[in-house]
Amino acid sequence: ALEEDVRSASRRLLRRTQAQATLLRVVCGWDSEEITDALEVGEPIGKDRLYKWIERGREPALRGLERWAAEDAEAHDVIAVIRELIEERRADAGKPRPERRRDRPEEPS
Repeated sequence: ALEEDVRSASRRLLRRTQAQATLLRVVCGWDSEEITDALEVGEPIGKDRLYKWIERGREPALRGLERWAAEDAEAHDVIAVIRELIEERRADAGKPRPERRRDRPEEPS
């Protein structure tokens, strides 16, 4: 599915990694350290970056499920459960949460 939608090999790899992060978090329930270790991207991944990857990986993961469903009709029940987990989001997902921001010291004039 990714090959059809994304021409750049590096972009495809990023989308695949994001989808994998999504599956590891929402389906397997792994924490950020476990996901970072499993992805083996060769550079540190901060929690903010990982969160963005998990959010952005939802759509490619869902497209992968559609492809799997087309290839394997017997997996319908499993696919339905995984799809439900991926589509479920917190009510405040994607919205700014100022209370979680660290106060930044004011710069001198």
